[in-house]
Order: sequence, then C-alpha cells, then structure tokens
Amino acid sequence: MPPPDPTHAYLKSRGSPAHVVAGGLAGLLDRWQQVVDKVSSGYDLTFDDYLNDMDLRQLIQDTLPHASSRGLKQATTRLYQLDESLRPHLRPTRACIWGPKPEMEYRWTPQRSWWYFAVPKHPKPPLTDELAKIH
Repeated sequence: MPPPDPTHAYLKSRGSPAHVVAGGLAGLLDRWQQVVDKVSSGYDLTFDDYLNDMDLRQLIQDTLPHASSRGLKQATTRLYQLDESLRPHLRPTRACIWGPKPEMEYRWTPQRSWWYFAVPKHPKPPLTDELAKIH
C-alpha cells in the first residue's frame, strides 16, 4: 500500500469539501485542466465562476508545499504545462480581479499570482457582459 498523500491532510485542514480532499493535488490539477480547456475554448460562465476557478489555481499553489517530493515534481511539471497552455488565452488586467482589499491582504502580485491579474481574451456571454461592466 502506498504511503498516504500529505496533500489530503492539508486540504482537510483547510476545510476543503470531501471530494476535494479525496482527490488531493492530482484531483486539483485535473480540475485545473478543465478550467484551462474552458478558457481556451471561450469561457462561457459567469465572473463569479471565473473567480472561483482562479481560486482553484491559488489552492493548487498553496497545496504544492505539502506534496511529497515525488508528488511535487510530477505536480509542478503538469502545472507548468497547464499554465503555459492557458497564458496565451488570457489578457492582463490593470488590477487584481478580486479588487484591492484582497490583493493587499494576501499580498498577491501580478508576478507571483498572475492568475488574479488576467481574464480570458475571448470570453463568451455571460462573462463578456460582466467584464464590460467591471474591467
């Protein structure tokens, strides 16, 4: 039997839902792949959905330090590939998509937390309409 994945314990300590805990870091990366695919094909959900999807990317970032050495190497390789396939489909924003208060509180920067400083280049409704109002 393989040793327990330490990311499960971390996710549980954060209060993540049971299905997120059960999936561990690999499950988070699978979900990130789905987000990358959605953005690449024209994001057709709401701005709130997009915020949640970018929070998923932050959760992955927060979980990485809790991975085993082997798991970390595999995860960072996959994450890099996913991020690199996503970046061409995003355009930078002037400000954090969550606004200035969370940006300051969590010390997010465009260099360190780039996912909070970009939106899809080719969104579809309803995101198109919402972005026109806020960005």
